[in-house]
Amino acid sequence: MNKKLVFSIFVIAVLFSAAASYSNVPGGRSFSGSGIGSQLNLTNDQKAKISEKEKSMDRETNQLRQTMRDIRNQINDEVASDNPDMTKINALIDGSTKNMSDMQKNQISFMLWMKDQLTPEQKQKFISIMKSWSHPNPGNGEAEKK
Repeated sequence: MNKKLVFSIFVIAVLFSAAASYSNVPGGRSFSGSGIGSQLNLTNDQKAKISEKEKSMDRETNQLRQTMRDIRNQINDEVASDNPDMTKINALIDGSTKNMSDMQKNQISFMLWMKDQLTPEQKQKFISIMKSWSHPNPGNGEAEKK
């Protein structure tokens, strides 16, 4: 098998697994409902505001996910063709990377907006939760840093 073709398949797998990791809140829970929302003891008003904003973000993210699926299908079609065009594949991969970047930017923008909706005590808890996401936990396959 052609080395470029193997490399392209590898890059596709990496890109789309990375996209999946950006697609949800850690733990797969919403910010306004179970999980974070309950940990922050959100008021009903906060829950309503955050839920509405979250639904809007979900619509945008779903559109980006559909674009990712379309790009993946185009890459797969090109890779499966008799004479794959690496220029086209590379352009599709670049589009995929931009799409993942847009998803992450949307999530960060939402999280910053949400943080502004919180009381000082809730903000501290929120920051603590966010920090726990970026640090390895024993039992999740990562070695604890010392």
